[in-house]
Amino acid sequence: TRKESSAASDVYKRQEIYTPKFESNPSDTVVLIQIIAFFEKSDCTDEELFLKASMSLDKVKPSALSKFGIGRSLLKKERYSEAIEYFKQSAEMSQTTAGKMNSYKYIAFTQLNLKQYASAKSYALKILKLDPKNAEAYMIIGDAYLYGSKSVGDNACNQSGGYWAAVAKYQKAKALNSELATKANKKIASAKAQYPTKEDCFFYKILDGQSYHVGGWINEDVTVHTK
Repeated sequence: TRKESSAASDVYKRQEIYTPKFESNPSDTVVLIQIIAFFEKSDCTDEELFLKASMSLDKVKPSALSKFGIGRSLLKKERYSEAIEYFKQSAEMSQTTAGKMNSYKYIAFTQLNLKQYASAKSYALKILKLDPKNAEAYMIIGDAYLYGSKSVGDNACNQSGGYWAAVAKYQKAKALNSELATKANKKIASAKAQYPTKEDCFFYKILDGQSYHVGGWINEDVTVHTK
């Protein structure tokens, strides 16, 4: 679209302006912060100049901002394990609750990409400890349960426990933040599509509507649902 083309052009122009400034004095914190702020606002944290500026700022003046910037860039480049380490450092250095929660959120997102579902849940719980009504944290836990459901249980019925638990988390998320409703509803539909059949569960004497404890890292009491 014309708007996207204009944004891309702006990024290119800024690169032309900032690149020589950066190369002539890579320790100028004012310029480095300007570069980082621009690319973050433009959601272009995968640009090489953004990563270079963040790393230079980190050398000159290590901070939660520089650590977080490097983490964002590495995440965009799918260098997940490295990104997590920088997000962890950012969380440790952050002086604000909002800063810590943002770092925790990105750690959890990155761990979902690595299929480290239990760890992703643990960081979402760190967010909820700071903000019990954080809808995004419930979405993250729902995702961990949805994608990691089959890692808990040993049969076609109880391996669906994560799907039942995921739906509850998505419903909680959209109740807390109506803006997440569309996204949550799609996830709920995805989870429900993977529910076991009545026959799958009847064989193990697990009945539709009964209370059931999902063990392992999920560790949730849920209501059984079948197709």
